[in-house]
Amino acid sequence: MNQHSIVWNTLKQAELVTGEKPQGLTPSTPWYIKTLLAIAGWLASLFILSFLGLMFNQLLESVVADIILGSGMIFLAYHLLLKQHSDFVEHLGLAMSLAGQALFIFAVIQWQSTTYLTSWLAALCLNIGLVILMPHFVHRVISAFFVCICLAGVMTELGLYSLAIPVVMLSCAWCWLHEFVSVRWHGHITAMGYGSILALLVIQTTQIFDSGMTLLMDEHLLEQYIRFSWTSVIAAAVILYVTVMLIKQHQSLTHSSSIYIFLLALIFAAVAFNIAGLYIAVMIMVLGFASGHRLLIGSGIVFLLFCISHYYYVLNTTLLMKSISLLVLGIVLIGLYWCLPKLFGGKHEAN
Repeated sequence: MNQHSIVWNTLKQAELVTGEKPQGLTPSTPWYIKTLLAIAGWLASLFILSFLGLMFNQLLESVVADIILGSGMIFLAYHLLLKQHSDFVEHLGLAMSLAGQALFIFAVIQWQSTTYLTSWLAALCLNIGLVILMPHFVHRVISAFFVCICLAGVMTELGLYSLAIPVVMLSCAWCWLHEFVSVRWHGHITAMGYGSILALLVIQTTQIFDSGMTLLMDEHLLEQYIRFSWTSVIAAAVILYVTVMLIKQHQSLTHSSSIYIFLLALIFAAVAFNIAGLYIAVMIMVLGFASGHRLLIGSGIVFLLFCISHYYYVLNTTLLMKSISLLVLGIVLIGLYWCLPKLFGGKHEAN
């Protein structure tokens, strides 16, 4: 008799449980044990990579050797993640896979040293394949994050950097709007959703700080403003797309309520035109509320506060005008809080 049976019989004798012992019960590992195993797995992988780097230093300078070794490490990580014997093996597989990807991309960069477009495309194709094939949710999220980053890199190399954020926004919105379309691909779509959100936050934050430094140093302000305007216009179109899709999903809305929602989305798209990152924050919040994901709601709120704070402090105006702006914004928000139940809740309460 194993330990589980002894515990179940003890509980049964104390009349705390009834019936036969359920099959397939596995006790959950405490979080601190998982943390220690995760640290041990990443530390072990670090020692493995250091050993390989010291023993095969000359060999790793070869492009073919890097590609073979990187592919072998990714293949080994696949089998480790497929079985998932323990948390240690799980994190060891994650680290091995990331190290194999780094070797593979480094080999491609060495092979195509004159241009980075080929490297971005190779990394993009590799991570798309890993999102589809890797049997691990966290790995899929990390790979989806790299897919979006590589997609932005490819568009930058093609001179379409202003389209990078709207394209990632569109892919993120599509994933969360179609989260439950397919049972088979639900895990992949959810992982793509989380990965695209992480990529959006990283790309937009980098762009915010980079644009702040550039505006202080560069003289071509008109060209930058035109590029920023195109990004805002397409991002506003994505916001309207999300609004229309959510209206279609919630068929209980009346026709007048749908019109009011779309008009509010238009007003928001016009008001938030010059505020960097506000479209992304509100889109994440709305998708989180629509799908019931608290993590999305929290991420959207935190990023919303960050974007508004950044915009407030970079305004080239006096503190008096900033105070008046905050006062007007507060009045508008209170007015919306009072008006929205009248617009959308009146008929529901009457019925």
